[in-house]
Amino acid sequence: MPLTTQRILLISDDEHNARSHMGRPSFARAHCSEGKGHGDTIMRHQRFERSAVSGFTLIEMLVVMTIMALVAAIAVPPLTHRPETLVLETAARDLAGALRLTRATAIAQNIDVALDIDVDRHTFQSSAIRLQSFAPGIVAELKVAEPERVTASHGAFRFFPDGSSTGGDIVLRLRDMEARICVNWLTGEARRMKDC
Repeated sequence: MPLTTQRILLISDDEHNARSHMGRPSFARAHCSEGKGHGDTIMRHQRFERSAVSGFTLIEMLVVMTIMALVAAIAVPPLTHRPETLVLETAARDLAGALRLTRATAIAQNIDVALDIDVDRHTFQSSAIRLQSFAPGIVAELKVAEPERVTASHGAFRFFPDGSSTGGDIVLRLRDMEARICVNWLTGEARRMKDC
């Protein structure tokens, strides 16, 4: 029996999709021919269209949930406990801002304005600023001009219409951290510095 070769020609997917009807199983047409001119036979193969189902596998979902749990475990503790550096920085900024606003008020209204600071009560206020407080854990050391000192832990920084002040400095401490605010007597400017 002689060996014959067989060729199968497939119709392209685009051509096939154009001929098939949506929603029904489609068939691929193949043209088969056996060598030496034995007639052409058309074969049909059932082909099921694959639906494009998108989604996640269970493993993918578990991996994502594990990553989210790790991120939450790392991020939540800093949000629940305020770092001590943040507490100290906030108090220093609030106090420096109060000094600047009191100076600006003295210049704008052309009057003497004093920022009163009570270290024991952890409070400060002036005619330009309502009573404010800083964290009770902060230990403050006040260095003001003698005429502005009320007690060892209570004093004021007075600002004049020309912008100058009585000068001095405030040191805020929280455990081993320190923030220092210096008030220049000549310019009245309040600055955060290491040494006044």
